[in-house]
Amino acid sequence: MKCNELFTRPSINAGLGERQVNTLLSGLNIPPVSHCMMSARQKDVGVALQEVAKETVDQALCEEVELTKRNKDQDSITADVDEGWQMRGSGRSYNSLSGHCSMIGTETGKIVNYAVRIKSCRVCSLAEKSKSSPPVHECHMNWSGSAKSMEADMVTEMVKDVGKRVLVLAQ
Repeated sequence: MKCNELFTRPSINAGLGERQVNTLLSGLNIPPVSHCMMSARQKDVGVALQEVAKETVDQALCEEVELTKRNKDQDSITADVDEGWQMRGSGRSYNSLSGHCSMIGTETGKIVNYAVRIKSCRVCSLAEKSKSSPPVHECHMNWSGSAKSMEADMVTEMVKDVGKRVLVLAQ
């Protein structure tokens, strides 16, 4: 295992930040890591995680289609959808800045698609405050509507995407 992976994997898996990782490393008598290095390694690992997630979802969809054909003798799959926000809604106020949604195949119980909505970007917000254009960066902001409407949009996107992918698999 590379030195970079030594702290990046546990930090992402456990949701640890720089301070917690450095506390752990100091207990092990290992020099601390800088914020810049931690951030760069998390970005590297994030890209790899996204690729693995896409491959895993594609495999799960193939399994779901095969099991549906075998067990129900039909081409269209059935799935459950679960959505959540990073901030809890009160029933009157839904103001979370991000939401996530997953589509779970009923035959396999595996995730066959997922979506994420993000309403803000710190880099873009700081640039807007200073009335300047944001520097070139990897912006993940992809939503401008209300937090409550995220769910419907993500489900619609996932249904369309899975429909296209199932047609490709059927050929």
